[in-house]
Amino acid sequence: MSERAAQLNADCRAGVLDGGRLKQALQAEGEDFLHAVDDGRHLFAEAVYFVTHQQMDQMRQVVAAVEQVVALPAWHDAVLADAGHCAHADPHAKGVFMGYDFHLTAEGAAISVVRMPNAHT
Repeated sequence: MSERAAQLNADCRAGVLDGGRLKQALQAEGEDFLHAVDDGRHLFAEAVYFVTHQQMDQMRQVVAAVEQVVALPAWHDAVLADAGHCAHADPHAKGVFMGYDFHLTAEGAAISVVRMPNAHT
């Protein structure tokens, strides 16, 4: 990990979310907005974690590799083999709402989970 990222991550005050200010900002957008984002509890992390350029590059490489695999006709065939009729529709979207969870360590970024709610695309 870069020295600067390590220093920032070691400072417990470097990136703590102010929940009160977040709620005020969401409320300022209006009650409908506030309810739509469920008070932001699931949209905002409570703390910031600073990453290095190397970790970002590693994460980009993993995401690119996943996108290459899911674009393969063989992957589509394997996924659709046991899928229901609705899964065969082509929404023409490229990985909408795909999520990638990485564990960041001193050795770098390691993928732990890939969430693919629209796995047939």
